[in-house]
Formats: sequence, structure tokens, C-alpha cells
Amino acid sequence: MHHKQEEQHQQQHHYKGKIMVVDDEEDILAIVEMALQDWGWQDIETYANPFDALAHYADKKKKRMKEEEGEEQYALVLSDIRMPGMNGFELASKILELDPNAKILLMSALEIDKTMQSLVPTIHPSEVITKPFAMHNLCTAVKERMEGIRTKEKLL
Repeated sequence: MHHKQEEQHQQQHHYKGKIMVVDDEEDILAIVEMALQDWGWQDIETYANPFDALAHYADKKKKRMKEEEGEEQYALVLSDIRMPGMNGFELASKILELDPNAKILLMSALEIDKTMQSLVPTIHPSEVITKPFAMHNLCTAVKERMEGIRTKEKLL
């Protein structure tokens, strides 16, 4: 078991920043949310519908523009790529239109080829983590993306 190793890496950190997690599979949302909380992120919002996630992101942006209190910007959007109605690339593209400085990390069961990459050219290959992944690797990727680190290695 890898539990002891993962516990050592957590070391009771409390990371700041609101994270939006979008995946049409409720069980994946629950697992990812639990892993992020175990690692020290407490402000996590999950969405099973990318349209709801986008509407919420846009609403928060409007409130921030009006300088309403308590409307914290998302530090990261973590989204699956394959979702019905709107895929993760489309969601990322729309979020980047709203907020060009948004940090996005995509999750995919597929390798990302140049055609997919061309859909959102601002998404760097290091901003896609390939499923299946260990929760430790996901949390490390989230931490690095939030800190603005782009790694050249593929996250496996």
C-alpha cells in the first residue's frame, strides 16, 4: 500500500485557493475532492455538468468585477476532457475567454495529440494529466499548476 508514502507527502499542509473540479462522473468527483482535501485544500467546488460550472465561473467573475465581498477567484479549474455536451477543451477555452489568466488542469483517459492540442493552443501538454493516475500524482500536479510550474515530463 502507498498510504504511508502519501501521508508523508501531505504533512498537514493547508493550501490556499479555491479549486473547481468538473467531471461528469460523480464517483470521480468524490474521489478527487477527497484526495485534494486530504492533501490540504479545503475550498473545493465540484460540478458534474460543465455548463453549470461555466455559468458559476462567469457569475463569480461578474461579482468580482462589481467588487462584491467574499467572491474569491478560482486558483485552479480541474476538468475532465470527455464530457457530454461540452468537452474539457471547450470548457477551458470559454473560461480562458472570461479570464485569460485562469489556471487549468485537464484530466484525460486519452493521449493528447496535436489535433486536440490545437483546440486550445494555450493549454500546455503539462496541463493535461492522463487517467488512470495515482491521487498523489494528481495532487502534485494540482499543486504545481497552482504555483505556475510547467513540467516537461508527462504526468503519469
